[in-house]
Amino acid sequence: MRKFFFLFPLCVILLLTGSVDTFALELLDASPALRIAKWLQGAPVDVTAQDDRLYVIEFWATWCPPCRRSIPELNALHDKYSAQNVVIIGITQEEEETVQNFLKEQEMKYTVALDQDSYCWKNYAESSGVNGIPHAFLVRNGKLWWEGSPFDNLEKVIRDMVAGSYSAEEAQKNREEARLSEEIAQLLELWMQEYLVYANFGRDRASADALGVRILEKGTAFPEMMGILAWHIAENDSLRYRNLEFADILSEKACSLTEYKDPDILDSRAKVLFAQGKRKEAIELQKKAIDLADNEEVKEMLLEGLQEMQETD
Repeated sequence: MRKFFFLFPLCVILLLTGSVDTFALELLDASPALRIAKWLQGAPVDVTAQDDRLYVIEFWATWCPPCRRSIPELNALHDKYSAQNVVIIGITQEEEETVQNFLKEQEMKYTVALDQDSYCWKNYAESSGVNGIPHAFLVRNGKLWWEGSPFDNLEKVIRDMVAGSYSAEEAQKNREEARLSEEIAQLLELWMQEYLVYANFGRDRASADALGVRILEKGTAFPEMMGILAWHIAENDSLRYRNLEFADILSEKACSLTEYKDPDILDSRAKVLFAQGKRKEAIELQKKAIDLADNEEVKEMLLEGLQEMQETD
């Protein structure tokens, strides 16, 4: 399974868009209307309506691994809160055929729609300074109340808004915390890339080790990123400084932080164990990752990894 660095839990995207009217969107501003090319699933909605519904607008894509991982959580939120006037809308800019094929394999219980000429993306995400997915916006009675990663306390905010206990002050505090988290994620990503440069050339091992200490300290909020770095170390046997002991610590910590329930991180841990010569343990962990995978594409890649381990003497 090929893994890449991205801002956890985001897939950074570059969009070529036409010229449309945009909003400088801030919390409690009027929410822009949605301009949808096609509603693929669920009834059309008007997020500007004064209807007391809570709209969860999530931007996503089929090719984005974190987006796919957010789907089961959004399904659970739909099951739990749809009867309480919470409407979840997944908006993507992909072709209809691509999304329809994806929906045949992956259940999405909530509304799914195609953005029209990137209008929704520009007026929500781009106008809020967002450049990655998945990213969610919470709208009620025509106002924006929250925006951030669906992995960042989304259910708590929904629960508080449904209960009527969510204030403008809390909204602002949450936004500031989310922006700080994104800054830390960007810094962590730069450190990881720098670490791999040192590891590739193998000249300044002390600097690599110092970066490793920083990564372990700051990475606790981003276990997936730690897993990705561990995977790169384990899979790249051409690194001149291939510190498998560091990869072992990284992957074990990432697994512990996610309670051994994230198949991607388990895959990284299995690769580290295999690189250390612990073949039996690696195979058992890879099997567990396969059992936990809820996406057929991911499961297929994990199975390929298992087969490679089993065929290697």
